[in-house]
Amino acid sequence: RSSPSGPCRCPMLPRSNLRKRTAPDVEKRGSQDGIDDASPAGPSQHAKEVPTPRAQGKSYGMRTLVGLALLSAIVVLGQLRRLGLPDAFGAKAGPSIMPDMRMQPPSALALAQVSEVIYQRMRERRKAALTETDGIAGIDPFDQVHGRYIWDWFTPDWNCADRERVGPVGDGGYWTCGIDALRRSEGSRCLMYSYGVRDDSRFETEVVRRVGCEVHAFDPTIGGLPPDAAEEPRIRYHKQAVGPKSGHDGNFLIVESILDTMARLGHTWLDILKIDVEASEWSVFEALFAAGKLPFGQVLIELHYADPGAAFGFFEGFERNDFRIFARETNHQPCVAGRLPVAVLYSLVRSPLAPWPPPSSARVAPRPPQGADAAVWMLGRAGRLHELVRTVKGLAAGFFVSWNLRGRYPLYLYAPESDMQRLRTALSPLAVEGGFEIRYRAVEVGEADWPSWEASAGCGGGGVGGPSYWAAELQVRTELAEQFGWLMRIGDDAQLAKPFGYDPFVMMAEVGKSFGVLRGIRPVDEQYPSADCFAELSQAATDFAARAALRPPRGLALGRPATPAKQSKEPELLPLLLGDQLEVSRTSLWRRGSAYAELHAALTDVSGARSASFGDSPLQTLHAALNVPEEQWHIFADVGMVARGGGRQLAAGGLPPPLPRNPMHEGGLLHSGLGAMGANGSNGTNGTNGTGGEYPRQKAAIYVLADGRRLGRLIEMLQSVDRHFNRRFSYPIVVFEEQLLPAQKARLSAATHSPLTFVPVDFRLPAFIGEDQVPEKTGCLPERGLGYRHMCRFQAGIVNMKLSEMGYDWHWRMDDDSMLTGEVSYDVFGYMASKGFRYGFVSTVRDDDACIVGLWDTAKTYAQRARIGLKDNWFTEWPRGNVFYNNFEISHASVFTSPEYRAYFDHIDQNGGIYTRRWGDAPIKSIAVSLFVPPEEVHRFGDIGYRHAPFIDQEPEYLRRPRTPARTAAPLAALPWKTERPLRSVVGRFHIDASADADLQRLLALKASDEPGWIGGDVATSIRLDARAPDGDGQSYMWLFG
Repeated sequence: RSSPSGPCRCPMLPRSNLRKRTAPDVEKRGSQDGIDDASPAGPSQHAKEVPTPRAQGKSYGMRTLVGLALLSAIVVLGQLRRLGLPDAFGAKAGPSIMPDMRMQPPSALALAQVSEVIYQRMRERRKAALTETDGIAGIDPFDQVHGRYIWDWFTPDWNCADRERVGPVGDGGYWTCGIDALRRSEGSRCLMYSYGVRDDSRFETEVVRRVGCEVHAFDPTIGGLPPDAAEEPRIRYHKQAVGPKSGHDGNFLIVESILDTMARLGHTWLDILKIDVEASEWSVFEALFAAGKLPFGQVLIELHYADPGAAFGFFEGFERNDFRIFARETNHQPCVAGRLPVAVLYSLVRSPLAPWPPPSSARVAPRPPQGADAAVWMLGRAGRLHELVRTVKGLAAGFFVSWNLRGRYPLYLYAPESDMQRLRTALSPLAVEGGFEIRYRAVEVGEADWPSWEASAGCGGGGVGGPSYWAAELQVRTELAEQFGWLMRIGDDAQLAKPFGYDPFVMMAEVGKSFGVLRGIRPVDEQYPSADCFAELSQAATDFAARAALRPPRGLALGRPATPAKQSKEPELLPLLLGDQLEVSRTSLWRRGSAYAELHAALTDVSGARSASFGDSPLQTLHAALNVPEEQWHIFADVGMVARGGGRQLAAGGLPPPLPRNPMHEGGLLHSGLGAMGANGSNGTNGTNGTGGEYPRQKAAIYVLADGRRLGRLIEMLQSVDRHFNRRFSYPIVVFEEQLLPAQKARLSAATHSPLTFVPVDFRLPAFIGEDQVPEKTGCLPERGLGYRHMCRFQAGIVNMKLSEMGYDWHWRMDDDSMLTGEVSYDVFGYMASKGFRYGFVSTVRDDDACIVGLWDTAKTYAQRARIGLKDNWFTEWPRGNVFYNNFEISHASVFTSPEYRAYFDHIDQNGGIYTRRWGDAPIKSIAVSLFVPPEEVHRFGDIGYRHAPFIDQEPEYLRRPRTPARTAAPLAALPWKTERPLRSVVGRFHIDASADADLQRLLALKASDEPGWIGGDVATSIRLDARAPDGDGQSYMWLFG
């Protein structure tokens, strides 16, 4: 291409020469262009058809474009052959590299072939590197010598041209491949399964709103989706866990494999599978690999550390199924705590070169539903139409619609005949909109016998029905029991707060349950002023059990455990009833001729029934206690409910574990729900008994000091307590707060299913300290302001007194930015009480010397003045500066509210060092423990997973390899501390792992007597040697620092 102004090495013709050609020129061009000179028109005819300059320019431009396209194809073809691939156009290897121009130009398939060559080279490098380590067994996952981390063996070598990170910045976002290409028509929307949502659904909502995918979100640990996702109709929530096979395990009642879920929902292909299931991914995919194929387009997964063998098997399984890694991202959160990152996000895409294509349709007919022989029923009347509308709306949103149960189960509404027309007009449109059927049935109940919210005198209280209501309830149960196999009863004033997330009938049938209720209530706390109201009823039930040869009621099903002598002389009471807001049961319990009908008839003449002193809850409770086997009970501790016009609330939570025993007995799970629906919008107070474990329930509370500027962190802490501890035990949480706004309190209450109590605090300087006496800087790093010093004084001397005044005997401290990281399967309060411990901790650290200037001397002076014998405790053995890390601390009230501690604290407080030298609450309390608590009453919770970045990150015991037995006592009195050379501070600088080294333990065990063993760790791991040690003192220790 030439230009008059540009350099040109070829001669230029005058413009006139472009317009005219001589005959010889035309003859020459004609022969070159394939024009036949022997044509009838002759050469002169061709000369007349010389193109115009514009047409001729277009001809030259077209030739240029064709030439460039040809050149590009040749270059790409040559590159493919150089890489050793067959060319993309089907040409065979030979002397010519010209492609067949009838084929398409290089496409995505050709680029995929290039990526495959690069990927295979990576695999060859991996294979070669394995020869250096003597195979997989010789791999060091944290190889410092070669600078090689376990995840370095699996690199993202596949090229995705339109790779994009979707979701929030940081944790919660994922790398995707070609996400915009997933947008399709409404009838064939893309499909995504997302396992592990927790409280962040921004990735899911962006996928839905951007490309219109249908998303199914699975998480058994939460009560429901976050608000932004809950309002999105294209996101469906399933409260179930994922596993290698369907069924249930020790943690969750509902576990379903991915392939079974797809079959149930009618899905044959997933465009995206996102999975973050806290180390369960290994077994899940092991089962998928064994099944033979992975029907997914791309897999976005967070992997948690496993041994090299599992990691290699995992990625080789994906590669066998034609998946390729196109992105890898490290989760750097552990780095904040000074640890190696053990979780990595991988994104894999199915190669276009895979031999079998995705199906033409990702949907087929869903698997026929199970457990369809069921119905929902309620008693209602037009006088409470407003409450009925709220209840039916809650059923529609939380049951029928949200879990795709449209048309599967009918709703029976029993009401007076005179109210039918009004009820049909108000409720039928709701049923049509929700896709379910309401069947109206008449029932006769006296106007005065309907339950009332207003309190009344005597045993009745509010919320109970009279005799005709009691009889109607029996009529409904027996009538429906002849038609269905399962029934769900819901109160006419109860509204589901969050979707169920599963089919409760199917769940109950699959796990072998017969009777499930929402919670237990204590009559003395609610509508019944005294348990004495049920003395006559309890005696009648006991007599009936004897006549019917039923096992006698025991435990708290009918009252406190009684001795045989007492049981024969006087009836037991009924301090525990079953709440009737929600009940799911097999109809075999209610059919005519059943034990329920017989019990109902036997108790009809009891004066309480005749005088409407109580409703149907006592009868329901007695029947369940007498006739339902222990292993067939279920408590719907995960279901959220709003009742009594919104004044009573029960927050939704994660799936409860399977019950190993009758929940009404001592330690039963039913008691964890006692008082959880307090009056006037509060969440009630602590129950009196029951934990689901072998230890008795205590008067205990978890407490935290809240900062309105850090609500996000506090919510994470509350949810970790819910997930790992309180979903079983439901202990109250006391939130001490300084000027939290009502909206902030509401946000906290909505984020947890634990009972919350808010207690205001007022921080101010004590009278003996003036503001001018408080220095801005003390030399203790990091420097903290006045607010921090207020907090230290509050935690050291005030908070335990306040908790004791509230009636709590046990106090568990958590900080707003600390977390439980593993399942706590037993009641820690009951455990400490049973074992005789009074103080529990997870770790100790060394405080900075600049932060404790004068504190130990002040404490020693007090001990001498108070004539506390230092030989009678372990104060002198406890190294100066070492402190219990009390951001996790469980103590009995007697430790920090006793007269001895109060006098000690007053002495420290009056000194002023909390404000003038920034003495912390941890060293103040640690000194007190060494002075006033015998070492055999101190316990280290080495089995509990706990994190408080950046200082402490203790793995739960079941994640450690190899496992080490938890100690039952802290052997502090036996430690020969030597403090000549104080230890360097480890706070904020090092991560201390206080678990024993198993290999070293085995090594020592070969040479030592039966005595040696790990005795615990504070700032180091200690191993006691036997008496044959060289120094011969009989008490030798090996200390491992670092």
